[in-house]
Amino acid sequence: MLASQSDYGTQFWPDNGEIDILECVGYQPGVMHATIHTKAYNHVLGTQKSASTTLPDFDKVFHVHRMDWTPDYIRVFIDGVQYFEYKNSKTGWEQWPFNKKQHILMNLAIGGTWGGLQGVDDTIFPNKLQIDYIRVFAFINSTAAPSTPSTTSPSSASPSAAPTKTPTSSLSKSPTLAPTATTTVTPSAVITAVPTPIPSASSTSTSYPTPTKAPSSSPSLSGFPSFASTPFWADEFDRDGLPDPSKWSYDVGNSGWGNNELQYYTNANIKNAHIENGILTIEAIKEVVGTSSYSSARLLTKGKNDFLYGRVEVRAKIPAGRGNWPSVWMLASQSD
Repeated sequence: MLASQSDYGTQFWPDNGEIDILECVGYQPGVMHATIHTKAYNHVLGTQKSASTTLPDFDKVFHVHRMDWTPDYIRVFIDGVQYFEYKNSKTGWEQWPFNKKQHILMNLAIGGTWGGLQGVDDTIFPNKLQIDYIRVFAFINSTAAPSTPSTTSPSSASPSAAPTKTPTSSLSKSPTLAPTATTTVTPSAVITAVPTPIPSASSTSTSYPTPTKAPSSSPSLSGFPSFASTPFWADEFDRDGLPDPSKWSYDVGNSGWGNNELQYYTNANIKNAHIENGILTIEAIKEVVGTSSYSSARLLTKGKNDFLYGRVEVRAKIPAGRGNWPSVWMLASQSD
């Protein structure tokens, strides 16, 4: 996610903050990363706060990636299991610029300063990031959280390879370079990322337990910050064709705005972003577009869904393939 109001520092990235809810690179199959960037903590300085975990079946089944954002912390989960936390130290905007509205972005990059570190395998195309739904729930309780919140361990049931939506009652990148922290998933403990040397493809990571689909409602527990049980904004991708223009716009261009990516992001091209049978597919294609060797799409909610604090849930299936770089994230308006 990126801040929709760029009021801090130079008003450019990373001063107004970036939140990476879901990010991975194809040469590290199944390794999921959650990261925040601020003026004090960012990949240019090598100080970004990040954590990772491994999903062995990442490209076979859909998983729910969740981010909880309150005035006190940002936490990231997969299928209800927390693996990342960043706390508000209350020492200034350089550490916590996350008190401004943000918007959501999602894209499938090819190559680049991180995704292309081990080259691009041209046999992976077409390459597809698939999204079953994305939902945003309001933050409704400012009660301080206990120091060690419990986490929900996945049940013994296995997720279905076929996406199944949980119905709802109703209904704002500068993508990261290689993260500097790798943490082990411990379902019963809070994990706080601490910067370490940049991990390589051979870095140790812990296999993620077989999870189940997270519920769409957000339970309210006494003493915990709570979130609305019904999303105030959502896209279930139930309309075939192009994504809903009332909810999504497109970043258009090549190189990834400083990331040396190899694709060209197209504008409302049904080849690169289309909905069919309740699933949004962002598709990277090997084709020449201008000076780029590939095409893809980068969608964003800027000006259509900008919000302050809340819970974001994304049910996604991640594509395999050396050279790809899928992301769901939030970033600052003048930095995207």
